[in-house]
Amino acid sequence: MEAKDSITRRESVRTLMRYIMEHRVESFEPVATDVGYSYPEAEKVLGTDSVDAASVLETLADMRVFERQLLESTLSCPNCGAFHHSLKPVCPTCSSGRLLRGNVVEHLICGYVDFESEFSKKGYRCPKCDKELKALGVDYRRAGIFYKCVSCGRVSAIPVKRYICGKCMRASIEEELVLKPGYKYVVNHEALSTLLSQFVDLAMLTNYFESRGYSAVSPAYLPGSSGILHEFTLYVNKPGYPPSLGVVADVTRIVDEAKIYELFTKNFDVKAGSAALMVIGRVDDKIRRLAQTFSIQLFEADSVEELFERVKKPIEDVLKQLHMRGFAKEVEILEKLLKKLDAEEASAD
Repeated sequence: MEAKDSITRRESVRTLMRYIMEHRVESFEPVATDVGYSYPEAEKVLGTDSVDAASVLETLADMRVFERQLLESTLSCPNCGAFHHSLKPVCPTCSSGRLLRGNVVEHLICGYVDFESEFSKKGYRCPKCDKELKALGVDYRRAGIFYKCVSCGRVSAIPVKRYICGKCMRASIEEELVLKPGYKYVVNHEALSTLLSQFVDLAMLTNYFESRGYSAVSPAYLPGSSGILHEFTLYVNKPGYPPSLGVVADVTRIVDEAKIYELFTKNFDVKAGSAALMVIGRVDDKIRRLAQTFSIQLFEADSVEELFERVKKPIEDVLKQLHMRGFAKEVEILEKLLKKLDAEEASAD
């Protein structure tokens, strides 16, 4: 299985995640083939084979992008993993495959056991002691359908089963076969949106703010008063200025109430000057009202490019206001300090 920290670097995997969002895919279901389970839709989007596609889905499930739901399990070859087997019965004594099956009769007088046809060849007499079989249940009984080995003569009720792989021809007993689960991968849209937001190329936006004299960091990690290090998609501020004069922002594709609460909680802890939520898509009025209640700037657009154009000026305007307030507060503090010094000098005189 591919490592979690490397799989998301693959462009094909990012394409798959965008495909899920754009086509509103709810799940990927397994299709059993002779060589294992496959996921045709995922394979097509990823442009890869069934083994790699299954590995990608497994890794993304570990990252909670998918929820695994077990639909079925199939026995596979321990050598090559193939599902297709032919069943071959063999003698439990000598392992020969030369078996015959038929109705078996046991002669109760001498204990001889053989196919009924062998008794009837001699006019229903025992091939071993040559005594006539007269009364069913008295001197003989019908034991049922059994197997007889032509090689060693052993009669048995249940032969040993050998599973012959249709791909590599390996012969295995049932205990050696590998039980392969067939999972249905159900999309966790919230987790997918969070993961996708990390892949939005913010270079166009960060370059813009940097050209205007700001420091733009993506992703950004800011410590909160609680001691927790919070991650934001973007943080913009003047170099060296405290978070209280900067703007934190997250980029997402799906928004629910939990996302609003999360951003508010993170921003409350780091005490940034302003918080923005940039949405690639559309939200309903309830989410808009909730964002407004928590003083979160909400930006919506159908594409990344459109979103960046919409947020440039509003964020820059907020930054200017924050810095003006900060400057005014510094002036106020300085004036108070000067007045205090003047008062101290006057009292000294």
